[in-house]
Amino acid sequence: MPPHIFNGSLMSDQVLLSKSLSLSDDFASVATQKSVAKLNAEVSKLRAITLFTKAESEEKLLNQKEEMSLALHDLRVRVEKSRRKNQTTKGKIAAKEEYIGH
Repeated sequence: MPPHIFNGSLMSDQVLLSKSLSLSDDFASVATQKSVAKLNAEVSKLRAITLFTKAESEEKLLNQKEEMSLALHDLRVRVEKSRRKNQTTKGKIAAKEEYIGH
């Protein structure tokens, strides 16, 4: 095997190949680490989106519940007013019938 000069020293093809593979492995390792870091960041992002969406949904449900409670209260007030008006009207009719009947 012919000798090669690498960093000022003589090395055989086999040593150069070994160094080349080692550097290649280092680059692959760095690329893998970056990919893992990117995937971990994506997972964190998705978790944050999930928490935000859940909080937003809970807020919307609470707002809808409050709106429904207010609407229900309003309907109860209106029903009570109608019931009182109905009772008053019945009382007037009964009074007129009694007046007419005597």
